[in-house]
Amino acid sequence: MKNNIAELDGFRGISILLVVLSHIGSIGKIIPGGFGVTIFFFISGFLITLLLIKEFENYKHINVKYFFLRRFFRLYPVLFFFMLITIPFVYLRTNTIFIKDIIAGFLYYTNYYIPFWKLSNHEQLSNIFNILWSLSIEEHFYLFYPFIFSYFIKSENNLLYIILALIISSLVFRIFILYNNSNFDIATSIIYHSTHTRIDSISFGCLSAILIFKNQNSKYIKIVQNLKYLFLGVLLILFSLTFRNPFFRESFRYTIQGAGLLVIIPYFIYLNNENIFKRILKSKILVFFGKISYSLYLFHWFSREVINSFIKEINFTWFIYFFFLTLILTLVSHFFIDKIFINFRKRYGSNI
Repeated sequence: MKNNIAELDGFRGISILLVVLSHIGSIGKIIPGGFGVTIFFFISGFLITLLLIKEFENYKHINVKYFFLRRFFRLYPVLFFFMLITIPFVYLRTNTIFIKDIIAGFLYYTNYYIPFWKLSNHEQLSNIFNILWSLSIEEHFYLFYPFIFSYFIKSENNLLYIILALIISSLVFRIFILYNNSNFDIATSIIYHSTHTRIDSISFGCLSAILIFKNQNSKYIKIVQNLKYLFLGVLLILFSLTFRNPFFRESFRYTIQGAGLLVIIPYFIYLNNENIFKRILKSKILVFFGKISYSLYLFHWFSREVINSFIKEINFTWFIYFFFLTLILTLVSHFFIDKIFINFRKRYGSNI
């Protein structure tokens, strides 16, 4: 089992580029940024599960305390840096401190704050904090997942059943919300942002890692090594992106995408022979984007909102300012904040 899977960094690079491009003016109308987030969720579940499997194989138990310490040092240093820059800027521009948005960000409930509590007449610059919604979903999932994993890891089938139950329950929640909310826009916001409607994307990644690295399920491994199933996975993704029925998009779309990624991403891990697609995934540029994806995710959004507050029309000047501000903040965050705390994570068992 490899400590570092370059192809996963490549997929993470693709996902962050989809997200960034989807937030840039008219380009964003044709770029599936939401799918980029779904890829990121899948990879997150896959990698976290792989880390837990390795820990269990090495030590025969899971140190949940160390797990949470690793998560803290992975997320909070960059988040503090993000807030350190964001809060003063917003205050200088609006003479307001959006304390509720800030608390929601620090306590990881932005994803519920947006659809249930945030008022539509908020100042535009308070949207800077909205980007934290996806981090909230991940942290909610990882509040209970290590306990479930450590308790059921010796009974792999039961662990698989629980993960399958999470996948199915997310779909059921989405359908329930659609049928029981008369305002489709509100239902859409709840479904898109909420933990209980989106954790299936993370769960699909967990399922894949367990089937490959712990359960070593021969049927699944044969599927992910088969080119025809790769094409089927790609077709599922294309269908999920092109079929525009509103009910489908807010319910089955995420399930279809998870099923597609369940084949596509492991295929490239198990593909021994090099081809153009694997070389692209392992290219230095995509791998680099994958490694800086967390900082880039936060600071491209901050840069966009900052530039929008000064330049109302997206033009060449807007792109230049956006590019340089995003680049500077992302690189500072990654090299001087995130990388410094890698050693802290390693101290508490990080090995991926």
